[in-house]
Amino acid sequence: QFGAIGSRLTGAGWGGCTVSMVPTDKLNTFLKNVKKAYYQTDAQRLALENNSLFATKPGRGALVFVEA
Repeated sequence: QFGAIGSRLTGAGWGGCTVSMVPTDKLNTFLKNVKKAYYQTDAQRLALENNSLFATKPGRGALVFVEA
């Protein structure tokens, strides 16, 4: 709805979070819309927003080196 290519709920048993893949050109709009729809509807959530809503770039992932 807000421009993510995909989104996944993770850690739901411990409070949970979502990891969303969002194109760079849609990132600011995505973050603004999530803040408005989720954080600004609840005072407790709004207090946590600065530490809970952020963007990162994916890394290469894990590697295994095997000697030949």
